[in-house]
Amino acid sequence: MEAEYPSWEVQQKALGDILYFADRILGVKQIWPEWRKVLKEFYSGKYHELVACVGMGSGKTYVAAIICTYEFYKLINMPNPQEYWDLDESTPIYIVNLARSEAQAKFTVFAFIKGFILHSPYFYDLLKSGRLLQRHNEFEFREKRIFLRSEHSASGSLAGKSAKCVVFDELDKFEFTASGESSAEEVYSVVTKSTGRFGTDGIIVSISSPVSTDGLFWKLVEKGKKNPNLGMLVVHKPTWEMVDLTIKPEYAFDSEYMTAEREKDYDKFMRDYGAQPVGRLVPFFPDIDPIKACERNVRSPVVWENHRPHLADWYKPIKGKQYVIAGDPALRRDAFGLAMGHVEKDTIVVDFTMKFEKVPPAREINASHVRSFIEEIIDRGFKVSLFVTDVKTFPELFQSLEKRGVKIEQSFVKKETYDYLKERINLGEIFWPRDPDLFDELIHLEIVSQRKVDHPKFGSKDIADALANMAFYVKDVQRQKPVWRIISKW
Repeated sequence: MEAEYPSWEVQQKALGDILYFADRILGVKQIWPEWRKVLKEFYSGKYHELVACVGMGSGKTYVAAIICTYEFYKLINMPNPQEYWDLDESTPIYIVNLARSEAQAKFTVFAFIKGFILHSPYFYDLLKSGRLLQRHNEFEFREKRIFLRSEHSASGSLAGKSAKCVVFDELDKFEFTASGESSAEEVYSVVTKSTGRFGTDGIIVSISSPVSTDGLFWKLVEKGKKNPNLGMLVVHKPTWEMVDLTIKPEYAFDSEYMTAEREKDYDKFMRDYGAQPVGRLVPFFPDIDPIKACERNVRSPVVWENHRPHLADWYKPIKGKQYVIAGDPALRRDAFGLAMGHVEKDTIVVDFTMKFEKVPPAREINASHVRSFIEEIIDRGFKVSLFVTDVKTFPELFQSLEKRGVKIEQSFVKKETYDYLKERINLGEIFWPRDPDLFDELIHLEIVSQRKVDHPKFGSKDIADALANMAFYVKDVQRQKPVWRIISKW
């Protein structure tokens, strides 16, 4: 490691000062001044719970990772933590980063934690010596049975465990799970019991941008504000008050970027950046049973190998059938939803739904993987009559489709597109292979201002958009004239 290994004196001083720990043990130099004030106050000895309701881009995930790593550092440096808290000597003690989904748990807070540990001379030395073990979702300090783990809200892993510190990443999103079995209230209740074994030494950290006034997170914000003697520190500030504007001037309230975001959708701007929740959310699918009824427990024809999809050998085209593929590239090019379907009598049969996602450390998806997969479908003999998309990205893909004689339609997914999909779902006129990611996107769709169907903050609808566009066009692939002239501009 290039950085210098910390001396014993530095290690000891870091035990009592999280900012010193971040600087000298982790090598973290950039913590916004406002966050420095928050961390100093939180570790002043007056609090055991932190509720950070702050805007997007404010660095809350980064700070949460520092807290997790600091608590882990303090535990592994205790002579006998189990004895100190009167636990059985065989009892494992956990520091847990808890997110809404498995993917979020791995790629947000825990990704920062992993980076901190692997680039810290102190922790790297423990890894090299074998005293610290690394697994896909955790680090374990073997000799004292101390775990720093990443979990998701549906795992049920905290029940019965002893957790010294639990960090909720985007707690306001826990409300909206597929079954409701792991709602925010239930998970929070389990966490309270798991940290309660440590008395006031147990720490709960909830970080989130607010979604609505109905959620547990907003109730915690209001509870902490009204009752200052509960040992709960509440931080409620917009993005432009949390970041260092000398380094991130684009987050200033009156910057060109923020002005454009504000003018585009004021309510969404104030929710995302202003940390102000909206009123009661209106789900697009108030009843999820019809969605479940459209799922079929069949094998997906898509096989993944080394982050690349392929069509399974057994999946063959149906003679005489015309297929429609719809793609929905994310604006940041970090995801690409895809759906293919055909019609049998009056029923829309979805052949597959899927999503390409970036593979860290890459910042975008590999466009060639998308193109080669669609080319594989066409070259397999599937008569793809139409490809539908909403944006003009990935020109190589469209040039390849044009060469293969596939017509292309540019179509933005509107509320009427989703209304058509919803009608087909309610009538049982569409079926698809079970896809947990698609299910998750559909049940979290929201109606915004009665005019638009959108995903919640930090959610997505890449697959859902692709499905809606495909369903809208597949019954009559000649219904609208393909936009051929767009191709020449790409």
